[in-house]
Amino acid sequence: MSWSIRSPSLSSLNRDVTIRSHGHLIILREDAYIMADVQCVTCGQAGETITDPLFMGKLESEIKAKVCKPCWKKWEGMRVMVINEYQVNLGEESGRDLVKKQMKAFLKLGEQTDTGKLDQNYRPPA
Repeated sequence: MSWSIRSPSLSSLNRDVTIRSHGHLIILREDAYIMADVQCVTCGQAGETITDPLFMGKLESEIKAKVCKPCWKKWEGMRVMVINEYQVNLGEESGRDLVKKQMKAFLKLGEQTDTGKLDQNYRPPA
């Protein structure tokens, strides 16, 4: 879907703006964004969409479509704990796979794994 608008709030662009809808994120030309909420599978609530690049390859689009920004921030704190608790060597593919498996379980993206050791030690970032 695509349409053009002229908006007073976008007057600094001093031209028509073309908007294209790609799923939950509406992208404006000139790299300006209008945020749409995402229905988060992790917390079950509507939340702010992740806009930062995640560098996750094919998995990035699924994460951005299904996980809200606050839950992603919680995962970033948990990721450090996963690496430390399991003494993960990120230089090895098996270490990266372990972190990815824990991430999918934490974010409830379909993969189940034992997170008991992590859950009991988790402290939210201050």
